[in-house]
Amino acid sequence: MRVVVAEDVLTANPVYALIPPVNEFLDEVNRTERTEAERLAENAVKELRIILENKNVTVSSRIVSGDPKQVLVRHAEEFGADCIFTGATGFSTPIDRLLVGSVSAAVAARAQCSVEVVRAQ
Repeated sequence: MRVVVAEDVLTANPVYALIPPVNEFLDEVNRTERTEAERLAENAVKELRIILENKNVTVSSRIVSGDPKQVLVRHAEEFGADCIFTGATGFSTPIDRLLVGSVSAAVAARAQCSVEVVRAQ
């Protein structure tokens, strides 16, 4: 079993990339996001290991960079996943879904394996 956290790294528009404070700010945001992604993955692995303690299942994690709609599917194929479990952010309006897009819908449409979309309780 693999826990995968996709991080969509922020990059500056080429015009703003020439301004050092912008690059420093983006670097700090990306470092903070990476730390949070690592914490989330580590906590998920710990919980799964407790749940699956006597089930002879290996649990690992990976942080992958890029558009989650693409990298999650690609990683699942490379890993040989039988199923992908993804969360649902639950955008409340059709405009939000249109503008932001649904990672879970994109993964379900592109994945070669089954996809289960799970909502938080």
